Amino acid sequence: MQLYRQKYNSQLQLVIVTAKDAFYQRLRNKVRQLNALDCIKIKGYSSDQQIQNFYHYSVAFITPSLFEGFGLPGLEAMASQTLVLSSNRTSLPEVYGQHALYFDPDNLEAIVRTIHRAMIIKNRTQRLQSAQKYARTFSWEKTAQQTLKAYENCLCL
Repeated sequence: MQLYRQKYNSQLQLVIVTAKDAFYQRLRNKVRQLNALDCIKIKGYSSDQQIQNFYHYSVAFITPSLFEGFGLPGLEAMASQTLVLSSNRTSLPEVYGQHALYFDPDNLEAIVRTIHRAMIIKNRTQRLQSAQKYARTFSWEKTAQQTLKAYENCLCL
């Protein structure tokens, strides 16, 4: 965030929501070391309603994941009409398709450029509505049915 603020003279703030575990403590210590507490806020456990509010009031949801199972938080963000900025690694491009803006998570400049692109994107409303519609194609019921079908196929082998 400091690089973004310097490059674009912006007061954007990064909010990180994570469980209060060993990762949380390491992250908090790193933010302190970088003297970045004014631009990076770390929130511990948050209720569903609080997370919904984070999505609603955010410019974007950013997931710089190097390893990801499926990417449900990004789909939640899309369902809340929040722009998703995502790592171009793992399963995320396959899951999010054309409904996210992608970056190389190992390239800080690429991340900063993608954040800036999110700030100035021209077709934001149309893009958010399309992503919301896409996110709604995912459901727990559909997932359960497909999982059951996969198990049934395995049992027949």
